[in-house]
Amino acid sequence: MNFRYNTLILLVVFTTLFTLNACVKITEEVPETLFVEEDAIRTPQDVQNLLNSCYDALANALNGKSQSFSDLMSDDLVLFVSDAGNKAEIYNRSTIIFNDDTRRLYADMYIISMRVNNLERFYDKVGVSESERIRISAEGRFLRALCHWEVAKLWAQPPGYTSDNSHLGVVIRNEASTQPKGRSTVQETYDFIISDLQYAIGNLPASNGNYATKSAAQALLAKVYFMLNQGNLALPLINEVINTSGKTLSTSVNRFDNAASESEYIFKTVSTGQNDNRSVEFRDQYRSDTKTPNYTITRDLYLALTNDTLDKRGKNLVQIFNAGNSNEFYGVTKFNQDYFSVPILHLTDMHLLRAEILAEQGTNLTTAIDDVNLIIKRAYSDSLTRTLPSNALQSQVLAEVRKQRRLEMFCEGDRLQVLKRRGAFFEPALTIRNAPWNCPGMVLQFHAREGGQNFVFNPSGGCN
Repeated sequence: MNFRYNTLILLVVFTTLFTLNACVKITEEVPETLFVEEDAIRTPQDVQNLLNSCYDALANALNGKSQSFSDLMSDDLVLFVSDAGNKAEIYNRSTIIFNDDTRRLYADMYIISMRVNNLERFYDKVGVSESERIRISAEGRFLRALCHWEVAKLWAQPPGYTSDNSHLGVVIRNEASTQPKGRSTVQETYDFIISDLQYAIGNLPASNGNYATKSAAQALLAKVYFMLNQGNLALPLINEVINTSGKTLSTSVNRFDNAASESEYIFKTVSTGQNDNRSVEFRDQYRSDTKTPNYTITRDLYLALTNDTLDKRGKNLVQIFNAGNSNEFYGVTKFNQDYFSVPILHLTDMHLLRAEILAEQGTNLTTAIDDVNLIIKRAYSDSLTRTLPSNALQSQVLAEVRKQRRLEMFCEGDRLQVLKRRGAFFEPALTIRNAPWNCPGMVLQFHAREGGQNFVFNPSGGCN
């Protein structure tokens, strides 16, 4: 997937999009009158290029930015920089309505939805074939669902926060409109995401190069159902992805080593070089070989990764610096590259999801044990002494799955969400970095620009 677009026509359209964003409510769409239709979108290829621009914008939002904002609120990171500014608000779980870092990410996600919604306006006008219309719509809905889900995870409390999910979610943008909208409930938000993904599953091709595929939509929907604690709906999707996607589990412990781990990527954003780098935030915030990183990990996580000397992840993905000195810190090394593609959906996650669901249900523990043992066998240099026995108890399997999930997916935006899910459905007294999982600061605050007559901000108060 080469996300760069190079037609003059589209540059005019995209310049208009970004310029407008600074002048109106963040989630408002571009008015139809701002599209110079006769000049901007004239051919089916122009429509395809507009779709490509959605992938382009997504890659810039999921370059470590969205993932690290989530992790900063959790318990694995240390903000290792003296003047952190807006990042400190996120880390301290006290974002305010004037945080421009969170505003930009929020705007980026809705720009993608805005472009997807505008695709529908041009099919008939420029003669897009029926088959291409269906494929483009399916890709667009996959991207729109992914963007709404990313926003919901960061700006709304998770499913289970209220028994019927009637608490506020995010603004749903499903049409090209400039009308201000209030927040939908979490149930409505997730229903919308599910509907988009079901359409995508029914209409995406099995193979689509670096773009969205049926397996990608299935994997994402499985993760959505997992967050809803609807394991019975997630399991068939996970099974199909594992069995029919053609993906194979990598032998590398570093998922961000593209050459070694490509075989298990279900959906990724692609970097092709220094001038087309979609991993900038991961590299710039975590990289520890050429500079002092801005984000480091806690001693607790470092010890979890390194206490077992047979664990290759501890040897290859983290490192202690200035050991024994007052400036000692624990750095992440898995992002120590100039550029790399970013796996968004991958097979490791699918095996761990299936294992956790089955362990929680106490059903088919054999498959759950097999799934987690696949991860263990890859991670440990002498895995025979680390794998779960076939007669492991349900509690043992569940504990091991959750342990391996943390060690596998640290600094990838996963930790906060799985902890909040556990708090919502299994452990109501759970705390995250000494604060309740459901305190107001566990979600980001909306920016002041989003305020309006019908808009409700998140509660203030942080996690004190």
